[in-house]
Amino acid sequence: MGGTEGSWVRSFFRALFVAAFLGILAGLLSGLAQIRAHQYIDQGLTLLATLTVGEEVNAWLLKILGGFLSASVLFAMFHGATRSVRKALFSLACMIVTIVVLVVGSNAIFYFAGTKMASRHLAQFHRKLPAENIAQLIEPFRESFWGVYGFLATNLADYWHVLLALGLVAVALGILVAWLTTKIVSKVRPGLLSGEAIRLPGGIERLGTGLRALPWAAAVLSLIILVSTNATAWHMRNSARADLEGKPNVIIVSVDTLRADHVGCYGYGRATTPNMDRLAEEGTLFEIVASASPWTLPSHVTMMTSLYPASHQCFLVGGAKLQKRITTFAETMKNEGYATHAITTILYLTSIYGFEQGFDALQALGSKTIAEDVTDEAIRWLEGHKEEPFHLFVHYYDPHADYVPPEPYGTLFDPDYSGPIDGTSASFFDHQDRLSESDLNHLIALYDGEIAYVDNQLGRLFAALKRLGLWGNTVLVLTSDHGEEFQEHGYFGHGFTLYDEQLLVPLIIKWAGSMSQGLRVKQPTQLVDLVPTLTESLGLKNGRGPGDFEGISLLPTLREGGRKKIPYRDAFSQTQLGTKELYANRADGTKMIYDATSDLWELFNLSKDPGETENRASVREEWPEPVLKGLDNYMEYARQNLEKSRKEGEKVKLNQQSIEELKSLGYIQ
Repeated sequence: MGGTEGSWVRSFFRALFVAAFLGILAGLLSGLAQIRAHQYIDQGLTLLATLTVGEEVNAWLLKILGGFLSASVLFAMFHGATRSVRKALFSLACMIVTIVVLVVGSNAIFYFAGTKMASRHLAQFHRKLPAENIAQLIEPFRESFWGVYGFLATNLADYWHVLLALGLVAVALGILVAWLTTKIVSKVRPGLLSGEAIRLPGGIERLGTGLRALPWAAAVLSLIILVSTNATAWHMRNSARADLEGKPNVIIVSVDTLRADHVGCYGYGRATTPNMDRLAEEGTLFEIVASASPWTLPSHVTMMTSLYPASHQCFLVGGAKLQKRITTFAETMKNEGYATHAITTILYLTSIYGFEQGFDALQALGSKTIAEDVTDEAIRWLEGHKEEPFHLFVHYYDPHADYVPPEPYGTLFDPDYSGPIDGTSASFFDHQDRLSESDLNHLIALYDGEIAYVDNQLGRLFAALKRLGLWGNTVLVLTSDHGEEFQEHGYFGHGFTLYDEQLLVPLIIKWAGSMSQGLRVKQPTQLVDLVPTLTESLGLKNGRGPGDFEGISLLPTLREGGRKKIPYRDAFSQTQLGTKELYANRADGTKMIYDATSDLWELFNLSKDPGETENRASVREEWPEPVLKGLDNYMEYARQNLEKSRKEGEKVKLNQQSIEELKSLGYIQ
């Protein structure tokens, strides 16, 4: 090896060590910033803090090294060009063009050819990905080339082969662009690559042995930091998982838009849910469960944080993301050492709105994904993680409009109908002013068909849990975010009113073992109670105590067979979609609704009028003072927090495709 070549190689490795040091240092700083933002230390989530640092160190190391190595490959191809000014300028131009091609090309690769790799999200390769969901699927790393490296680096154990393939593609693109550019320039301007020699200041080569030693010191320090952070995270996670031996897994299944009164075990006349009914026989069924909102985003965030929308502030389509300081149930489970994974089917339950907090990976499949594909992904993930304690969140979207279930479910409950209603939103909104009783019944039959189809797929999921030996040691929660209205109060769909057909949802919990088997809890509860109930039942050691939840644990009631009286408390709900702004409070057999848009009050005696058909607001002496006072306080609290969120919260960024999707689903006009 010649002296000049050897000098270049030495310089390369010195620069490599410095790049590694900078990457690890950036990872440490980023990890510490996240820990501070999430308040992990303040909440006692030490394992989660350690894992965060390890993930950030890996991510930033790969980001910076990826950029350095890409630039080095290009520089190595043109290092001889530094002998002349024109060659140097030409080399610089080639590098800039090549980097642009890498950025655009890498995104294109992930947009098209890389779809299967991207869709894995710590699961197995996706087999049935609808083309229209590609953009949503790769949203976490779509914004930049380096975002790809960061995501892969964070999940290096699962994606090393993808990272290697992407690196090889990057090198190949660079070589191709450089070769083509050289050929083209040589043909068009043959004399361009000649010119004056560049003479670098001689002192640069003689800066002293002290400076030459810095890259080696950086290399040693980088190695120590890299090994120590990853070893500490690995040890703490494995120690935590060892402590979990015998503790149950947790699966939360959310079936979007599922009314409680269309479920068999809740008294529905049609046989829509035989698998849910059998689940209720093995677990606990809560008969009256109120959602905090009649649409997906605020209700699910409440479900996973035990905070009302006024507190978590995720109740506007274009509002603020979930705040990092708020600890989700997934974060608590991850801190305990559980593997955490989410499979979702709507934009609201993605990283765009912050829903990924606490999940090792969030697998966003898109709103057109049918229940069979969701179940396939859930089973595939379970098969790969059956040997470790886990928390899995699974979201089915099928009962949401449009109501177009696959056969035989499309004709299961109304096979002889021959009218204009086909289950699409367009068909019933076009005819809503002249719907016959037959049309309305058919619309409901199609909705029920969607429910029956999801129930069938839940049967597959339950069977897989039994086949994998996971059924007996898994806490399985089945619930929904909200219901659906079929003109009970003059509306179709959900999101714009606060009547019970939109707010009451099923909640069934099958416990590990035989706790509360076959129990039906008649006392009213709320979705906001789910997290504290699970937290206490699992004995989770996290920084959130009872005062940090806005719901309560229902475990004391369950231990006494549902007989222990739940103390008086308010059950708040709210919605802000389009021009609507409504608030409700149900407590002690009554319900008050305030429509802030039109300054109208409604009051219902639920014990005598469960269908909410008689508004008693005009009878002033019937207004229950505690319910009214609670609602007034909640509305004031919600408005104060909204102003604070608008000033300080991280805003949701929706691209045009996301906006069009939400318009198609009826959330944006």
